[in-house]
Amino acid sequence: GWYMFDLLRMFGEYDKLDSKYGMIIRETPPTSDDVYKARSTVQQTYDFILKDIEYAISNAPDFTSSDFASKMAAKALKVKVLFYMGKYSEALEAANTFIGDGERALVAPYSAVFTDFSNQELIYTRGFAGTDEVKYQATRVQAYYNEGKWGPTESFMELVGDDPRKTVILKNGVGDVFGPQQTIRKASNAEGTMPTYLMRYSEIYMMKAECEARTGKGDPLATLNALRSGHGLPAITGVTDILQTIYQEWILELGFENGHEWYATWRMGVDQLLETNRAVAEMATAADPELYKANLPYKRIYPIPSSEINANKLMEQNPGNN
Repeated sequence: GWYMFDLLRMFGEYDKLDSKYGMIIRETPPTSDDVYKARSTVQQTYDFILKDIEYAISNAPDFTSSDFASKMAAKALKVKVLFYMGKYSEALEAANTFIGDGERALVAPYSAVFTDFSNQELIYTRGFAGTDEVKYQATRVQAYYNEGKWGPTESFMELVGDDPRKTVILKNGVGDVFGPQQTIRKASNAEGTMPTYLMRYSEIYMMKAECEARTGKGDPLATLNALRSGHGLPAITGVTDILQTIYQEWILELGFENGHEWYATWRMGVDQLLETNRAVAEMATAADPELYKANLPYKRIYPIPSSEINANKLMEQNPGNN
């Protein structure tokens, strides 16, 4: 269920339940009779994922360590899946239940999330250790995406400003290539384990706040400030656009961990992308601006690799990539 969800968000129209561009679902190994198989719809893919999650909630082991799958991780994933489906009322209910269960806790200071790998906020994680070849290969790609080596953009630096989390997110570069400019080194630690934070408790709070904002139920600002208080951060005041405030918190709280900022940007829309990513905005002015803007949503997911298209005659390419 977890991997199918990740595949759907990368290669399927995860944000359109009525889309035909979901994933190929196989519950049994392929045979010569069904080696070619068409994509399921997005709704069918989510149904498959949720079915697997419900099984895990009933049958997975209890939580012992964030290194392992557990009932608790399955419950957290259910919140996330409902949230990405746009079922905000159901996701809000699931988030409230998860928080009410009291199995996890926010930790202070914020830096402790990334320095104490047994802290109470972690739900599901993967380590990155060069001495263990299996573990090394399994997490290498994800670890690379957690460590920026080319430096933050000007717009990101403006967003960070003097936020107290700045010293955790940004560190000085090292060596002749990456120093002395600052780089995104959020998951870099002294042990060199380069952990991948697949899910942590803060994400539940962030999804809860956005669900409250989108449904009009609850108090999203109070939820954001409860999260910040749990990290020992000052409260947010003077909010005029709660969704914009939530969007900025997604970037500051969970950015550069597991793709949260990318999906948060697309939930806000193309105009937010053009405002946030100045390089994309500059390209829009160099071409036909309206056509460029109209085609940008196709880029929110990857094209299906040509190797898959060639191997499966029933596979359909994602729209905008033919």
